Amino acid sequence: MSSEVYFGWGLLPPICMFFIYGRTSLYAMTALGYPQESTAGNWLKAALPGALLYTFWCVFNLNLLMLYIIAYFCHVLRWLHTQDSREKELFSVNLLHIMTISIHMTVIAFCALAGGVSMSALLAQPFWRLFITYIVIAVRIGADLLIPWQKEALQVIRSQSESAEKGPFMLFLWFCSIFLVLDSLLCTSTEEWVMLPVLLITGIALKQFFILRCLLHLYSIMKVRHLEEQYLTLEQELARQTRQAADLQNRRDTDILTGVFSRQYLMEQLEQLLQAEAAFSLVFLDLDRLKQLNDKKGHKAGDEYLIQFAHSFRAQLRENDVFARVGGDEFVALLPGCSEEDARDKLYQIRSLLSGRECCGHNLSFSFGVAGTSGRAGEDMSQLLRRADLAMYHDKEQRRG
Repeated sequence: MSSEVYFGWGLLPPICMFFIYGRTSLYAMTALGYPQESTAGNWLKAALPGALLYTFWCVFNLNLLMLYIIAYFCHVLRWLHTQDSREKELFSVNLLHIMTISIHMTVIAFCALAGGVSMSALLAQPFWRLFITYIVIAVRIGADLLIPWQKEALQVIRSQSESAEKGPFMLFLWFCSIFLVLDSLLCTSTEEWVMLPVLLITGIALKQFFILRCLLHLYSIMKVRHLEEQYLTLEQELARQTRQAADLQNRRDTDILTGVFSRQYLMEQLEQLLQAEAAFSLVFLDLDRLKQLNDKKGHKAGDEYLIQFAHSFRAQLRENDVFARVGGDEFVALLPGCSEEDARDKLYQIRSLLSGRECCGHNLSFSFGVAGTSGRAGEDMSQLLRRADLAMYHDKEQRRG
């Protein structure tokens, strides 16, 4: 059936609709992650190619196969200026092209069914070409206006367009795009079979269904992977914070220079022993002649002496004993379950052992005082420390005398 060539005022509504579409498409592209300036130049660039192409089709009934191929390259030329990666551009071009020609052929098929004529006979009439174009543009405008409000759909499309693993899905989009273009041959077929439009609509619907299913499935996979990455990141952050907390706790509980416990840790342990009413002994130690060593050989030698003494003394204690540095040359030892007499005997043995060791030209020498408690209530930290301190000064005076 020969096609009628048409020139007239009926072309005006679709052309006007195309210029409206040019404006709404800028909003849709921005929502999809391709920011567009709302300028007259961008507006015309979005509207003119489609307006000219479909006007030419409405006038001369251009072959649909040729129409869709030219429309594809119009989309490519437009999206090449988005300054994104070529793969991302082609993803968007294919998705947009598939949607456009699917709407176009679906409207053709429905109009043919409604009119009770073949699709080729329908397209030969200018009125139907104009009507179909008008409907397609109206649907595209409506879709562009809805896109910014469809948050989940936007997230699905954006995630796939920016995904590094979209290769297999891109091949599927190419397959759908090519087969939809070839489906246009059904529209121009002279076959009078009444079910041909139904076959076309069914084929288009199936392709759209599988595209949607693939998008949703890939998005769910990416979402799970994203959650796994977030979980791993949180787990690593938790481990880092745990290490940091442990490090801070260690710094708080440990004397930086000698590596033995700090005064704060000692006081906490002492308070726990008193609250538990446990029997233990507290030993107060003061190094002999450390000041003279600092004055004679410098603080570096004094620090080395402190470190050597702390390590040597700690090695003579039990695992559950607490040994802490509480001042410049002062140390305190907590000996749980050890009576005052046993603690004093043990300290004599340790002093005798360490006196034979030398550091920086000086023997490891110290004075000590012991204060024991049987665990009876009423003892407090200050009393124990005072008793041990007085006993230490008494020991120092005796050794000097």
